[in-house]
Amino acid sequence: MRYISKYNFKKKGHAIIGRFLRRQWDKEAGCYFNLNYNELKRDKSFKYLLINEQHGFCCYCMRRLGKGEVTLEHVMPQKIKNKSDIIYYTRFGRLKRRFVKYMEFIPKNRKLKVPPYPHSIAYENIVASCTGKVYNGGEKYTLHKCCNNFRGDKKIIPFFFIPHIETKMGYRRDGTIECPEEFDDTVKCLNLEHPSLVFMRRIWATIVKADIKITDVQNAQENLQLRKDIISDIDVVKEERDKLKNDIYWNLLNEFYWFHGYYKNRKG
Repeated sequence: MRYISKYNFKKKGHAIIGRFLRRQWDKEAGCYFNLNYNELKRDKSFKYLLINEQHGFCCYCMRRLGKGEVTLEHVMPQKIKNKSDIIYYTRFGRLKRRFVKYMEFIPKNRKLKVPPYPHSIAYENIVASCTGKVYNGGEKYTLHKCCNNFRGDKKIIPFFFIPHIETKMGYRRDGTIECPEEFDDTVKCLNLEHPSLVFMRRIWATIVKADIKITDVQNAQENLQLRKDIISDIDVVKEERDKLKNDIYWNLLNEFYWFHGYYKNRKG
């Protein structure tokens, strides 16, 4: 887990949203057309801005965000049932009311004066997430088993908006998450301890322990002999060895290469 500041890219983020607002305003009709999130997410420059802001990793599970493997996540959900949750989310990051305003519906016939931006299209309220795909055998991935779409609109603690989150939340060498008890519900809500995710983290920990280079792991996607050598060098049980021989598992492992650096720098 790493911190997302929503500050370094704010000018670019606001410029994209500002351009979007101007584009959707019809001067002659005196109203907005298609001023909504579904229209905004068509803007590839906005998606790429969020990916760059997050150094190419999912805001939740730290998976590499590959081409076509990105969803956009509203931190403050698009629809909030309990109005007290609006105040709750303003505690985090730049979700303060001077930047983000909760609007169940964006007024169509009134030109907006921003900031604050409507929460459904606010740069400060949107982050990039993966599709939550995991692999449990068979021939295909299963989507939406963690992160954004698994969460839905449930109330969470947005870990990535907590400064120095790396000192409060970490990953054990067995792949499980260590964090304060107050974080447990959010971890569960995002399914961040799905067996597939725990497995990927644990394998990276064993790879680091065996002092295997990340480039070797990447090259082993094509070099099957190299992969066989790596598997024989790491401390895993037979069932795990069999999984890692599978191309889909090995490719998925490489999507979580962030954990190589994490475990390499982890103390204890």
